[in-house]
Amino acid sequence: YMVLLPFLIHTDSPEKICVQLTHLNETVTLSATLEYQGENRSLTDDVVSEKDVFTCIPFSLPKSNRTSVAFLTVTVKGNTLQFRSRKSVLVKNSESLVFVQTDKPIYKPGQTVMFRIVSLDKDFYPVNEKDPQRNRVYQWQGVALETGLTQLSFPLTSDPIQGSYKIVVQKSFSSHVEHFFSVEEY
Repeated sequence: YMVLLPFLIHTDSPEKICVQLTHLNETVTLSATLEYQGENRSLTDDVVSEKDVFTCIPFSLPKSNRTSVAFLTVTVKGNTLQFRSRKSVLVKNSESLVFVQTDKPIYKPGQTVMFRIVSLDKDFYPVNEKDPQRNRVYQWQGVALETGLTQLSFPLTSDPIQGSYKIVVQKSFSSHVEHFFSVEEY
């Protein structure tokens, strides 16, 4: 027999474990149980009568407030055959990668700041822009990322505060990405 499973499982993401059984001479019961956050969850409990079997069992885990360890137990039972395998796996929340890009690093007063945001997942929260005195200048909420990309822009006033501005992209309630650009007379 062989049990295949990832060492790292991401939450809110489709995962699977695979089991291969070969040269079976009898009908067996294949069961897989996942122990996670104090709960036992049955992934499968099937009767197998084929001589050779390769099967994959899909599952997903909900988001957690911390990285943790889960245990996967696979049991095969027949009249004369019995084995059990228990393995630990690391469970982490999946994190998105976010990139912010402006069309240039320095702007003059009155110009339009054009920027794009690229994210590798769909969890996206308000996007806002702050001036050198940390005042929120513009804010976009509920930005939809079609195919993981959005392009936004905003005009600078003819007499803005000069200095370093930043675009803040809120990924989740505790995580964000910042991109800086300058406004100056040149």
